[in-house]
Amino acid sequence: MPIVDKAVLSWYQDGTIVRAGVNTEWNSPLTLAPKKNSDGTKSRTRPCLDPRHINALLPNDKYPLPLIRDIFELLKDAQIFTTLDLKNAFHRFQIAKKDQPKTTFTHRGTQYMFQGCPFGLKPLSSKFQRVTALLLEDMDYATSFIDDIVVYSKTMEEHKTHVRSVIDKLTSVNLILNPDKCHFAQLSVYLLGFCVSNKGLSLDIRKVTNVQQWPTPKTGNEIERFLGVVNYFRDHIPQVSVLTAPLDKLRKIKKLDQAWTPLCDTVFRKLKFVLTCTPILKHPNLELPFYVATDASNTGIGAVLFQVIDEKIHHIGFFARSLSPAERNYST
Repeated sequence: MPIVDKAVLSWYQDGTIVRAGVNTEWNSPLTLAPKKNSDGTKSRTRPCLDPRHINALLPNDKYPLPLIRDIFELLKDAQIFTTLDLKNAFHRFQIAKKDQPKTTFTHRGTQYMFQGCPFGLKPLSSKFQRVTALLLEDMDYATSFIDDIVVYSKTMEEHKTHVRSVIDKLTSVNLILNPDKCHFAQLSVYLLGFCVSNKGLSLDIRKVTNVQQWPTPKTGNEIERFLGVVNYFRDHIPQVSVLTAPLDKLRKIKKLDQAWTPLCDTVFRKLKFVLTCTPILKHPNLELPFYVATDASNTGIGAVLFQVIDEKIHHIGFFARSLSPAERNYST
């Protein structure tokens, strides 16, 4: 397969892999994983090692990934943004020589092993987060989520200095930028499935477009995946738990042939539509009062946090959850 030939040659030429020794007792298959384009869509694939049997033997790394809402809280007062993407970031981590044979794979009759970490190793995301957090800990104008790095500033002059400092720090430890996926000095940027700007937080329209193309679920697992996407954006969806209640009941059903009703179909289509017209969540103004509006039904409860600025309602966040069977029996 040409795409695999090209990847293996590139890995070999840049030293990510070397020929494996003749006595190696390991061998893993290669597989293809989805790869994001520069616009955030996934229409391409990239070859990578399938390390599932290796991961089964590796310890967990307990270093926590940052909460996404905490990242956006850091950005609330910024006016200018830059997002930086690292090229083959995981390959920059070197594997101990004694462990390199465990990453052996075979391509066109030749066995190779990784010197740099292959994509997909279980503890790698947490280890990378630890490294980027340490690199950026003294920079109160930059933060990261694994290898997604954002620089944020109040003025363009500040931003030039901030971006230069971050790039200098990254390159000093041999982390190289991928220019095609970097976006410099923007008024708004796409980050972690959202579009962030000085106006607030909205959904990444590219992700929403993918949801619009989602086919009608046929199994409980497909319902689970769809609701996972909806829940990721739940802070932007009013009464989300009430909306999803008819589909929640289908999560454990293997085949939905008999369980999929006209109501389920209506809810499924409505959720896809709702994701296209969610409101922008504004950055809160801590100098002004906050208001909470609440609502309830027989199956769920919901609330919205908002502020009124210049006689306009600014939504800060939506909150909702389903009622348990016991709670549904409470007297109202």
